Amino acid sequence: MLWLLLACGAPSKSQFADGVDSTEPLEDEEVDSSIEDTAVVEVEYLDPFPSDMSSDFGLTNTGFILEEVLEYGALENACELYAEFPDDEDLKIRCGKAMFFYEGFGGVGIPQPLLDFVNTKFTDELGEGFAEYGMIQDPYSEKGRPIGYGAGAPIGSVDTLAYSCASCHFGQLPDGRYSVGMANYDYETGKQFLALMLLPQSVMPGFNDDEHDPEALAVIEPLRQKLWGNPLLFAQMGWDLLPLLWQSDMSAAEITRDVETAYASWRSGTMDVFIPPLPLDDETHIVSKIPTLWSIPNAVEQETYEMPDAMLSWTGGSPNLNHFVSGFLALGDSSDWTLEDVQPLVAYLETLKAPESLDTEYPAQVEAGRDLFNLECLDCHNGYQGSSRELFSFEEIGTDHQMQYILDPDLDGVPIAGVDAQPTHQIKAPRLTGVWAKTRLLHNGSVDSLEELFCINGERNDDTPIFGNVGHVYGCDWSEQEKRDIIAFLRTI
Repeated sequence: MLWLLLACGAPSKSQFADGVDSTEPLEDEEVDSSIEDTAVVEVEYLDPFPSDMSSDFGLTNTGFILEEVLEYGALENACELYAEFPDDEDLKIRCGKAMFFYEGFGGVGIPQPLLDFVNTKFTDELGEGFAEYGMIQDPYSEKGRPIGYGAGAPIGSVDTLAYSCASCHFGQLPDGRYSVGMANYDYETGKQFLALMLLPQSVMPGFNDDEHDPEALAVIEPLRQKLWGNPLLFAQMGWDLLPLLWQSDMSAAEITRDVETAYASWRSGTMDVFIPPLPLDDETHIVSKIPTLWSIPNAVEQETYEMPDAMLSWTGGSPNLNHFVSGFLALGDSSDWTLEDVQPLVAYLETLKAPESLDTEYPAQVEAGRDLFNLECLDCHNGYQGSSRELFSFEEIGTDHQMQYILDPDLDGVPIAGVDAQPTHQIKAPRLTGVWAKTRLLHNGSVDSLEELFCINGERNDDTPIFGNVGHVYGCDWSEQEKRDIIAFLRTI
């Protein structure tokens, strides 16, 4: 619980006491009447980083061996087994993990012949399983596909592959371990979209380079040159993709020059999730980093830390995992899956916790950093795992403000059609758990390290709209020792 110790003046920076709040509020008569109006207000918070006592249900969610994290292929029939024994909690969680990796939830997907052609015919340029675009090849895929795809809704008679959760939320930690819930900061989503959507169009008769974004064309140029230089490969592409020519729905895959420009501009690990050809389009370019899915607060944790709800998404507009997953289904335009159907996935996501760093920090420096965090950072990062319990204006934080338009480009409080969410036009302080592993910081992923966040190498001054790294300068005016101390502490949570 949060208690105010004194009820006058402006709040100071705060401290927590061993994760347990035993402070009682002072009665009015106990307050010294001689205290001036400018007296300090001291606030005591719960420890935002409690020890993790949750179970992983016998699953391996982080490890150096990819096959081990994929349960050595045992996820394949997990949901069938759960359907036979619906009261088995272990099977439910295992089914949820299978969904995380391999379920496309029947959403709109990429034509299977197209993805397989680009994936298998350009390995010199794109690596095995799109490795050059940051994806991880599935060792159990007979087609050599990357992890992150499941069956999607067909386009006419053509099967599709829709993105699964693992396409963006499964990656490698800086130490090389694979981790479920880790944001894939290596994933070049924009470049992959261009390879799958612009490349086939660019080699067709009548295509005019002058009508397209030059940066987008530069991304696919090595692939185009390979096609033009190999008549047999070009003919095979035509043969493999011939069924797509007869599908009227394929017109939806055409993208405008503005969309090409957007794709080409994204840093790895970032994207605009409401942009064509996805079915939900908020008609404004908003870039956000891929989030980690660790330590999402459950109902008990929300109540304990007096959070209004789980405050998911950067604008805090998604109140809980059920709402978040429902949005994922809507994003894929899925019509065959209900919220009840995906409860194994929701249950599995609730088990994901950040892995600990394998590096050893100096204890004295960590404690100094903890004290500094308690003193300077808890006023905002006082929720579960360092998240905020309230929203802030972009002016207050100082970061790029483009995200205030997400889902509501008119700022009138009315979300775009098809969205069950209330726009907030504000931003939250994110959970800090596992921040040691993150190489994309701030909501748009414009900062690459804790050192850069705290301005150790100088002021951040790129104010490019959408992509700028300015703002959130808290700590930038501290001494270098203080900065090193708090970074040491943050790398332990």
